[in-house]
Amino acid sequence: MYQMISASNKDPGHVVHVVHARIINYTDIVPLKNLRANYYGKFVAVKGTVIRVSNVKPLCTKMAFECSTCSSTVTVVLPDGKYTLPTACSNHECKGRNFTPQRGSKLTETIDWQTIRIQEIVGDNQTESGRIPRTVDCEITYDLVDTCVPGDIVTICGVVKVSSVEKSHPGKGPKDNTIYTLYVNANSITNSKGKNTRKYKSKNLAIDADFTSEELEAIEEIQKEPDLFKLIVHS
Repeated sequence: MYQMISASNKDPGHVVHVVHARIINYTDIVPLKNLRANYYGKFVAVKGTVIRVSNVKPLCTKMAFECSTCSSTVTVVLPDGKYTLPTACSNHECKGRNFTPQRGSKLTETIDWQTIRIQEIVGDNQTESGRIPRTVDCEITYDLVDTCVPGDIVTICGVVKVSSVEKSHPGKGPKDNTIYTLYVNANSITNSKGKNTRKYKSKNLAIDADFTSEELEAIEEIQKEPDLFKLIVHS
């Protein structure tokens, strides 16, 4: 997919296409139990079951500010949506240091943002007694939002990043906190939902549903029963 944005502040009428490359089928899937600090800043693939999906929210990636002294406009790129004030006015002759955010400006850019939480898939041969299945949060943006729901099995490719854990310590402020948690900034999502399924359309009813091969075999077995009413009564 691509997005149309302004090429520069000097020529806001000029539009360029920004391509968001999505990497899929990344074979080296990292188990959640091995996702540690040594993966920070690296591109990884993780697989799990979606257990939580947040609402879609607007994330500001570029903010326009107005100088309180000369009314000049300054744009600041906000990496990862972190609010940052300008350090100097765009007018070199102005020494103003007070700026007012212009959220309604055409130079201010926002994108769709959402977080999901996936839980590791534990097989019978990987059971660890007394341990809760591990989870990891993932941030998704642009066209990736609303691509999965709780219960879906997904493979997510992205870069491992860290976010500060908000915990109160006596005599320490938020900037003094040195405890972080890992999360994945998603580049692509491969949803297993819909795979190995076939479309079933009724001849007499307007029904359009997805059934797995196992479900279709069970339906065929039920259809062979001579007394379906008795089967329904005992169901």
